[in-house]
Amino acid sequence: MRAIPEIQSAVLLLGEYDFHLRIVVLDIDHYQALLQDKLVSLPGVQEMQSSVILEVVKNSTALPL
Repeated sequence: MRAIPEIQSAVLLLGEYDFHLRIVVLDIDHYQALLQDKLVSLPGVQEMQSSVILEVVKNSTALPL
């Protein structure tokens, strides 16, 4: 995952899924190519679920201190 530039963030999770990836691509065709050419061949990948962001409502890194 570290070598794939489209993956902007990868976090290890507890729960139903092992990883959450934030991926940035040009369009759905770019995503399909990334999925078929790189993501499905990563070691240990057996299943994936995708969601597409329609609109960013809030995006902040500020901490409420």
